[in-house]
Amino acid sequence: MGKAKNMTMYEKLMALCPCGSKKKYVQCCGKSEPCPCGSGKTALQCCFKSPATHPKVGKAKRK
Repeated sequence: MGKAKNMTMYEKLMALCPCGSKKKYVQCCGKSEPCPCGSGKTALQCCFKSPATHPKVGKAKRK
């Protein structure tokens, strides 16, 4: 069984890191991954900062 190639950005960031650290990708090798909401910030600095914001991924906040 192989992993699906068409994972969403959320699934990619929350999956285990391929380096074998047993951490989530977003907390390990994917720390600099841009946030999928399009803010221009990294995922950890934006929507993935808190579990409460996870359902809102993809909805950019406008000020």
